Amino acid sequence: EEILEETYGVIVYQDQVLHIAREFAGYSLGEADIVRKAMGKKDPEIMAEEKTKFITGSLDRGHPETLAVQVFDLIEPFAGYAFNKAHSVSYGMVSYWTAYMKANYPAEYMASFMNSYMDKKDRLIAAVADCRRMGIEVLPPDINKSYSKFTIEDEADSKKAIRFGLAAIKNIGSEALVPFLNSRKENGPFGTIEQLCHEGDISSLNRKAIECLVMSGAFDNFGDRTGILEVSDRISSLAQDEANIRNSNQSTMFEMLGDSVGTSLSSIEIPFSSTSDHQKRVWEVELMGMSISGASNLGKLLSGFGNDVSVMLNQLHGVNGSKSAVLAGQISTVVDRFTRDNRPFKVVNIEVLDGSLEAVVWEDVLNKTSDLWDPGRIIKMKGKLRERDGEVTISVTEANEINLDKIFEEGENETKEPYTNGSVVSGNTADKNLNIAQNQNGDSQGIAKPVASRKKLMLSIRESNDAGNDQMLLDDVKRLLLGSSGNDEVGIEIETESSIVVMEWPPVKIDATPELESKLAEVIGSSGKVTIQSLMF
Repeated sequence: EEILEETYGVIVYQDQVLHIAREFAGYSLGEADIVRKAMGKKDPEIMAEEKTKFITGSLDRGHPETLAVQVFDLIEPFAGYAFNKAHSVSYGMVSYWTAYMKANYPAEYMASFMNSYMDKKDRLIAAVADCRRMGIEVLPPDINKSYSKFTIEDEADSKKAIRFGLAAIKNIGSEALVPFLNSRKENGPFGTIEQLCHEGDISSLNRKAIECLVMSGAFDNFGDRTGILEVSDRISSLAQDEANIRNSNQSTMFEMLGDSVGTSLSSIEIPFSSTSDHQKRVWEVELMGMSISGASNLGKLLSGFGNDVSVMLNQLHGVNGSKSAVLAGQISTVVDRFTRDNRPFKVVNIEVLDGSLEAVVWEDVLNKTSDLWDPGRIIKMKGKLRERDGEVTISVTEANEINLDKIFEEGENETKEPYTNGSVVSGNTADKNLNIAQNQNGDSQGIAKPVASRKKLMLSIRESNDAGNDQMLLDDVKRLLLGSSGNDEVGIEIETESSIVVMEWPPVKIDATPELESKLAEVIGSSGKVTIQSLMF
């Protein structure tokens, strides 16, 4: 009673094990701590020795052997996992603090939690699911709004949302983001990719990092992901070029040119494309561990389901196969198969927020749900789970389609257009997408590629002693170049008293015509010369 009174007769703390060994079996505190450690390691030989010693000490203190055995058997399993009292109090206090923060400051708490586990995708996945169930929206990464870590954003309805942190994206390092975030604070937000390259310092991000940002959705405000990926080399080149301008030891006239040439001169045309919702989810799961995109109906549906409906693989692992599970997801692919006795069944790939799994629909269920199994549909199903080598499959027993129109209360007056896997298809879009796909995977046979001669316009300008005149000259040059956009390259040489500074502009494209050459030569006059070169490659 003296030892266990404060815990109502239940052994709670390791300290109590030590006191029981001392009072009941005559151990010193040092000897009792050896018993505790032996119990924690579960060493059979040491435990046998300590049990004998414990029983002998108990008998010496006048306790019956049966009681001594019972007490030892009582403390043996406990000592291996219990905390000492000081740790227990500390963990208890932290539990109360975090519970209070989560209840009263849920968005702030969840953002802090996710920042603590940025490198542990399984914890992030669980946290995002928890946010959605709490009604806290997790916003996708945005190059104009995201920081390295998860941050709080106030929405129009006075609710708080959490913006996905850029450093939580695969292949994106916190240190590499520092120059960009500093430049965005001074010059952002950025309305175009050209402005981003010109005024936002992304030179510390290599091409792979830029592609990861694009695939995760951080560049969605600039255009379609597939289209932007096709010009990722141009983005990286322009960003490096702008960085070289900022960091070089330029002459006065060279600095004027760098300041005066606007981003409209360095245009990047994004090819037409339409990335499917399926592809977006695949990229997001690969790079962030889950699908965050606003295009994902699965994310929106989370708020409508309780804990009894799984929407993540993370919720399914370790589930006993003898129990039924309820799952919501989107059909990705469907394969028709037959058993040995020629009975039909389907193998369906179901996409959930953090991956995908296979669902098997046997003949009896298939007869009742034959019209359901089409790619793109979002369904809720019930079935028996099976896990082998970390892969989860579900044998479907019940299934029904989720009515998105009803859930999202979409208006009936919207223009109806055909949809293919969630992407709007109209006119000759399908033909354009086909051409894009062919260009990505290889050259299409039968399609002739026009070959155009490439040119480069070279400007050689001597710096004068009059900065005002030099500025006016460069402004006139800039005006003429901006008025003649095309596909030809521009190079500039600035001649100073002590050196010649050569400036290459690979992303800058103009139409190098004889008319433009003549006009530039007239403007430059005796201060330099203009030449047009033919490029072989």
